[in-house]
Amino acid sequence: MRCNLYCLALQIQNGVLKKVLITGINSGIGYHLALLLADHGFRVIGTLRDFDKAPAEISQHPGIRVFEMHIDSDEDIENAYKPIREFIGRDGLFALINNAGMVEPGPLAYIPIDKFKYVFQINVFGPLKLIQLCLDSLLTHGKGSRIINMSSVSGLFASPFLGAYAGSKFALEGLSDSLRRELNLLGIHVIKLNPGSLKTGIWRKQLDMAQNTRRIYLSLTSGMPMKLFSKWNQNPSR
Repeated sequence: MRCNLYCLALQIQNGVLKKVLITGINSGIGYHLALLLADHGFRVIGTLRDFDKAPAEISQHPGIRVFEMHIDSDEDIENAYKPIREFIGRDGLFALINNAGMVEPGPLAYIPIDKFKYVFQINVFGPLKLIQLCLDSLLTHGKGSRIINMSSVSGLFASPFLGAYAGSKFALEGLSDSLRRELNLLGIHVIKLNPGSLKTGIWRKQLDMAQNTRRIYLSLTSGMPMKLFSKWNQNPSR
């Protein structure tokens, strides 16, 4: 990923640092990506939920400008984007990287619908809203600008107890495929990435829900599904 993302283009165009907007830069892929691109000459515009919790390496980096944005609210996305649009200015936006995302593990038969919808808001509807807002700035930059959607291997293969997450990533895959063909006519590239399991905080945040899933199945069937799942996990070829 390190080479693929950096090699998408040169840093400088017409003597102006290329501006890249990345969501979810407080940790994980977004954090490392923001630092990588800033260190290589890009002007990074990063968003996170709580400005006060921005890592020092991010908030103090001269090549990174941090803005607070809540992807779970279309209204907040619109309001948060106003100062970002002013910062982007007349040079336009070289790239939008929709990186922010979340996982809500659990059996689809029991996961609350409001939590299911929330996953789609963060992983699908929020990114699409930001794409719509950024389109003018991407067009202003000119041919070669791009949208990079951070999908997942779960957008290619759905695992049990990750149905909400996989469903949202499958949706992002379809959205990206359609968008790529639509925006190709305008000279805007659309790229999707499918990273596998990485050591990030996105999974640690959901440990409680995973434990709840285990308790539900144990209470319903004396643990039989979990025993079968454990056996399958040891030998997935069966």
